[in-house]
Amino acid sequence: MASNRVTLSATGNTLLASAGAGAGPDGWLLSFSSVGWTGSLVLKQDQSAPGQAQNLVSVAYQNGNTFAPVAAGTAITVSTTPYVVQLTGYDLYAVYTHTAGTVTITVTPANNASGGGGGTAVAAGDVTSGTFGSFTGDVGTYTFPAGINAGGALSGVTTLNMSGALTAGAISGTTIATSGNGAVYGTPLVASTGFKKFSVGTGTGLFSDATSSYLMQNVDVDAAGANYVYIASAAATRYWQTSGVHYFSHAASGTAGNPITWVNDLTIASTGAATFASSVKAVSIKASGAYILDEASTVFMDFNGGGGRIVAQGPSTNTRPTLSLLLTDNAGGAGVTALAFATTGAATFASTVAVTGGFGCNGAAAQTKYASGGTLAGVVAALVANGILSN
Repeated sequence: MASNRVTLSATGNTLLASAGAGAGPDGWLLSFSSVGWTGSLVLKQDQSAPGQAQNLVSVAYQNGNTFAPVAAGTAITVSTTPYVVQLTGYDLYAVYTHTAGTVTITVTPANNASGGGGGTAVAAGDVTSGTFGSFTGDVGTYTFPAGINAGGALSGVTTLNMSGALTAGAISGTTIATSGNGAVYGTPLVASTGFKKFSVGTGTGLFSDATSSYLMQNVDVDAAGANYVYIASAAATRYWQTSGVHYFSHAASGTAGNPITWVNDLTIASTGAATFASSVKAVSIKASGAYILDEASTVFMDFNGGGGRIVAQGPSTNTRPTLSLLLTDNAGGAGVTALAFATTGAATFASTVAVTGGFGCNGAAAQTKYASGGTLAGVVAALVANGILSN
């Protein structure tokens, strides 16, 4: 039976659906249309054997919107609420007392209406109200004419098509609130003016506003969208990107619900330039073939894979460390210290120094003044002539 429509207008017993009429996997779905109806109506099944007198027994049913069970013998409230009768194998009757008006009952097979499984996917229009409890249907696409208010979990559904919003409940651990905020295995954060928020668990959140996106830890935004606030009484971190600029910030431990004061640790400009909030200890940095290595109180700068090395070494309290130029064939091997400066500024060369182009300082004029011709005698003569040395 595709459907059956019965109009009640006087006291009596009326057959709504026969045992062989083709109930759905979940029995029958009953909907009502009243015109000034008043009276009492109870659903009953005929449990008589063939050839015996009719034996009507009250039958339990379910609210077609919430699928909350209704005890057998309870009078139906005739309204726009549909009802599901999980009945197969028996004739279904309406036993009623009429006072005034009429009521028309439409009876159709119930397919997946009560979460019992089986049958085919619900087609558009088959569910007049999108509110129900736990729902386990056939795997497939389910189309509803309005938003869905799920009081329980949805399973066995690969696609939901709806014109409204998913207002409650959960789908495989994911919750989407009416605000548009969502959560995986957690509760969506409160709605905030100008922000959309998606959280994972209880502490990690991905936020966005009109111009920026954020990755947060232990952070929420208040309802006005004006302040960052702590979720729990602990420290917080924020990664913020906007207009090609990246900001990395932290906040000391605070009280849940209180505003957060950020400390910006690192800013990376759209050009790639990085600005740190404090000094940076470099364990190894490579730039254009040179490395800077930090080992305790010694700083090494290696060139070309260790072919040359500049070393600054000294205790951490020494403001004038020693400095040396080391020549070596590899970063880890022994080498020759070509030049070393002590903390006093005194310079020590590994061997004698040959002057081939002149002796002097402060530019070309001094080099000309102290021109030596490249010989030791020339150097001495130039220094004597200028009053720097005397015999």
